[in-house]
Amino acid sequence: MMSYTRIVVKFGTSLLTAGTDHLELSVMANLAQQIAQLHRQGREIVIVSSGAIAAGRQEMGYEMEDTVEVPGTIARRGGIIDIFPVCSQSPARIEFLGNQIESMRLFNTESQCSTSPISSLTITPAREAVISRAKQITSALNLDSCTSEVKQRLEEDVAKLQQRQWFTGAEFYFPLFNDGNILDYLCDNAFIILNSPDEIKT
Repeated sequence: MMSYTRIVVKFGTSLLTAGTDHLELSVMANLAQQIAQLHRQGREIVIVSSGAIAAGRQEMGYEMEDTVEVPGTIARRGGIIDIFPVCSQSPARIEFLGNQIESMRLFNTESQCSTSPISSLTITPAREAVISRAKQITSALNLDSCTSEVKQRLEEDVAKLQQRQWFTGAEFYFPLFNDGNILDYLCDNAFIILNSPDEIKT
């Protein structure tokens, strides 16, 4: 059996969404575990996301700009994508050759010049929520008791979210994106401390 020190992991939107209209956290967690295991074995992991970086930037809250200068922004020029992940100290420049990554490099925001090559890049959502479940908002909102002015504004906001557009005040709708709560993300043996339990409302 041949042994490789560099492994290219390629996945697209269909895999990350598992055939639905939103990102599946269980699929992403499983992928992360598999990649982490390969990394512990000393393998160099190169992740290719066939167009998902640019296509999914609205869902993940990244703003499209002409040049990338601050965290949470992304720029595209032909086969080159510049992105500044919010979890990174420096932005990265990803150069594609067709549907494959040719190179990845960090670059300086002031000079826009590359500084050093990298073999992996972690891109996390730029916002507190991923707006992939905005279609649920329409059925969750009851606007019957609203004035015509408020109803119009809310309908405009919902239309933007359904088109995966971020705007000031979008966080107001975050509770409508998911049916679960923070406890769903805790393991079975998690240690929970209740501060002022008498004041906690269920």
